[in-house]
Amino acid sequence: MLRPLLALPMLLLAGCAPSLAVDCKVDDDCAPGRCVVGTCVGEGSSVTPDAGPGTGGTGGAGGAAEPGGAVGAIDAAAVAGDAAVVGPDMGCVPTPETCNGLDDNCNGLVDDIAPAPCYDGPPGTQVAPCHGGVTTCQDAHLACSQQVVPTAELCNGVDDDCNGAVDDLPPSDETGDGFPLCTVPHGRGACRAGACAITECEPGFHDVDHLGGNGCERGCAPPVVGAPVGNPPLLSLDSPAIAVLPDGTLAIAASNPNPGDEGRLRVVVGDRGLSLPGEAGRVWQVPSLAARPAGLFLVGRRTPGDNPLGYLGLSAQGAAISEGALPSGPNTGRPVTATLVAGGTEHFIVAATADAEQGRKLSVFCGVPDAAEAPTPAPETILAGIALPTVFAVGENFGVAYMARGAANELHVRMFDVGCRPLDEAVTVLPLSPTGLHAAFGAAPGGLAPRALVAATDATRLVVVPINVADPMHPLADPVQDLPGETLEATPAVVATAAGYWVFYPVGGGDGAHGRPFGFDGVVAGPSVPVVAPGPGLQVGRLRAAPHPQGVAAVWTSTPAGTNGQAGVVTAGILACE
Repeated sequence: MLRPLLALPMLLLAGCAPSLAVDCKVDDDCAPGRCVVGTCVGEGSSVTPDAGPGTGGTGGAGGAAEPGGAVGAIDAAAVAGDAAVVGPDMGCVPTPETCNGLDDNCNGLVDDIAPAPCYDGPPGTQVAPCHGGVTTCQDAHLACSQQVVPTAELCNGVDDDCNGAVDDLPPSDETGDGFPLCTVPHGRGACRAGACAITECEPGFHDVDHLGGNGCERGCAPPVVGAPVGNPPLLSLDSPAIAVLPDGTLAIAASNPNPGDEGRLRVVVGDRGLSLPGEAGRVWQVPSLAARPAGLFLVGRRTPGDNPLGYLGLSAQGAAISEGALPSGPNTGRPVTATLVAGGTEHFIVAATADAEQGRKLSVFCGVPDAAEAPTPAPETILAGIALPTVFAVGENFGVAYMARGAANELHVRMFDVGCRPLDEAVTVLPLSPTGLHAAFGAAPGGLAPRALVAATDATRLVVVPINVADPMHPLADPVQDLPGETLEATPAVVATAAGYWVFYPVGGGDGAHGRPFGFDGVVAGPSVPVVAPGPGLQVGRLRAAPHPQGVAAVWTSTPAGTNGQAGVVTAGILACE
């Protein structure tokens, strides 16, 4: 039967969901239920809509259930999860659809929001590539899809921040705001044509590969030609020796193949030739030099005999302070030397190879340059073949690297204290068969384990081996850097600078000499670069180098291009390498 019209609002209310009989304004007033048209509905109510006779519904608001009835579907949905009640026939009250996970407008669809234009970027930035999108409802949250909003400006030829200007941030050295557009390692950069370009390199660094993205590499200034040493110029068949005095003055020694009135061995300090005492200037050959705080230490090979090596302690002015002989043995090879200061006292080490009854031996001597006592020999190392020794100073100890040739060609390293006492057994670093070998040590900053760098050539490749000398008892080798490249003509030269190591080596074809930088960890720090340019019609050979206040001091022989085994003019120059 029909109910009074005044009861229609209550019927509609009861038809939407069970009532908690509490007035409300918002859902929070009805917890755990919901506020619908000012009345709480939801869990805990016993009121169900009137579904009519025979449907099993209840008899209106507060009415009892009709016989044979059951809880209505609408009430069951509400109790199960407070789901939306849909359809006007079911008593749903339509409201404007919102993005809330409900069918507010009672059309049977949940969150069917009509798409509308949207944009979340700042006003005035809808400039290409930025543009607006359309609203979508996703998981009861309204979102703006398909839009592109501004991002931080990059150097890429795109207006990333959508302000109408492309790549419009200032160069990295002018920002001052912590957001450089082009960060250039070891230099300064600016964005040009959509790519970072280097505008300036830090001192000692150069844009060697002309790739702006990787910044400035360690490098050298344009190759030097150098100038002849001495007047008349020194000549040498062997590698000339070089040392740098504390004030930056160059000291260069070379053995003259045609002595004449000038003697066999000549030493030039600055632009002044020294007058060597006794037999040193007459018969010494293949010299080796090391700088001292107050002068030089010179070693040379004398005439064959029981004491084939001689040494001189020289002042900076060339005066002989001490001299002596070293009993290395017959057929002594080229000696090598290094010096250090330990406990306020200067010390030297000399290493050379010579014949022994069982093969070839390595002779090592240690001493004090100005002492009256004879140098101390180290225990001899005798193998089937020993060659190419090189020495370096490590703190208050010395290191010796050498080739042990025999059934297996191996690079060995052994550490000694200043008294020539071995600190360990000889350590095999790696199998190798080079034609030239040289080593240097550099004091790495920042707590990095100190490492010497050994470089070798075998006429086809350059092999570089960093040696960990932090623990002299256990020198370890990192993986070898096998660097194929130009035809390598002669023994390399290794120099330690404030930034790391440089390895220099002459190359074939009259191309002069090249250098390659390495970090203190032995990792390549840049590409190979030309460092010495031969003069017209000349080629570079037999290069040696030493650290210098302005970079690296180098000395080499200049011979006519295409010739071998010919004496060359001793030439020197300063390489602006860091």
